[in-house]
Amino acid sequence: MKEALYNKLGGKTIAIDGKSIRSTSKFKETDRKSALHIASAYVSELKMVIGSKECITKTGEITAFRELIEMLDIEGCMIVADALHCKKESAKAVIKAKADYLLVVKKNEPKLKESIDNHIKNENTYKESKLEKNSGRIEKRTAYVCYEIEDIYNKDKWQNISMIGAIHKECTKNGKITSEWHYYISSKKLSTKELLSYARNEWAVEAMHWLLDVHYGEDKTRVWDANLQKNLNLLRKITKQNLFDLSNLITFLQVLQEKSN
Repeated sequence: MKEALYNKLGGKTIAIDGKSIRSTSKFKETDRKSALHIASAYVSELKMVIGSKECITKTGEITAFRELIEMLDIEGCMIVADALHCKKESAKAVIKAKADYLLVVKKNEPKLKESIDNHIKNENTYKESKLEKNSGRIEKRTAYVCYEIEDIYNKDKWQNISMIGAIHKECTKNGKITSEWHYYISSKKLSTKELLSYARNEWAVEAMHWLLDVHYGEDKTRVWDANLQKNLNLLRKITKQNLFDLSNLITFLQVLQEKSN
């Protein structure tokens, strides 16, 4: 089973992110001082959770990230994570596991973020844009990558860092334009197309967490027992995966039927 899963994971994207079950901090029956927080390792291409760890607090997610990296067989995979995990020790843990990382850089690493911004705008960079239309919204995402990173702030302290990148996202809806920048470091020399793809895969785990809230009502659950909450969280993820597999099967059968007619 483990070998079969490993073969299935080869080269895939594993997005690691945490989610709090907000209602668990409100019950009088428990002495919990903060909401139950669970970090999940999510294979974006397969829409499958392959591991999860409970965190005492939101900041405990950093430790959970490294524990998930150690317990999972992720050789050859790309690990993507938000700015909370843009830590030198986390990058080392990924490399030790024979995987690659793509980490979001925000204000938690202000000098690194500023350094990336300056390089992207002033150095030799590769650029590619992608335009998408969805639900009345036009979204333009422009990716920038740079491999000349010798002058990047604290470069030598980030194990195997091979490139920096940025994505500028511009959304137009009802005549209103909003824009934002996202900055990245990676241990792999990604093309602009790969950066766009991996970044989208990183957002996939957040979409999964949104699904747990909106469609499964996880944040509204009235169960106060922590162990039961963890089990229910797991069951929701399994149900979501089974529904995804069923949807794929139905689509496959529909295509098969169309071709046979």
